[in-house]
Amino acid sequence: MPSHREVLAAHLLEYLPTSGDTEVLAALVHGEGPLGAATAGVIAVGMGHERRRQRAAAGDALITLAARGQLPAADLGAAVASLLQAGLLKLNRVTAVLEEVVMAGAHAEVWSVLAAALPPILPRQGHRPAPGLGDLLAVAVRAAHAVGGERRPGGPRRLAARKGGSRVVEQARSLAQVVASGGSGG
Repeated sequence: MPSHREVLAAHLLEYLPTSGDTEVLAALVHGEGPLGAATAGVIAVGMGHERRRQRAAAGDALITLAARGQLPAADLGAAVASLLQAGLLKLNRVTAVLEEVVMAGAHAEVWSVLAAALPPILPRQGHRPAPGLGDLLAVAVRAAHAVGGERRPGGPRRLAARKGGSRVVEQARSLAQVVASGGSGG
């Protein structure tokens, strides 16, 4: 494999969506060289795979990069948001992977990913939330609470201000509270 991980990831983006062979992510993250948007895109595609085993490989890649302090979190958040908006990922699959990564202790990394992903995927005024958004927001609440919620995505505050008691609105309120309190809220 080339020593430039981002070049390899760009190549993988060409075939990974159709092949689904996410096991290559382990070799990618254990390699050398820079990481960026292409790597984030490959991981995001893996997170959305229909098979749990393939999603687990993406989760393992996230955990490895988090442990090494190398996760391109903002790029991953942007990739997740872009692929979700294009209808190429299912939110419940992404949420399950991020929840496993949080349970592995990578709270700060998941919060960084979600701080970048949430603003573009939160519903605008008059639009319905995506199915499964409440569960994703619950993961964001856990991650933000653990690290102090230092980043402040603006969307949850707008969503939290909505009337009603749906899971999405309740989790948006919890997230807004955690972020406002710097992580000491619940």
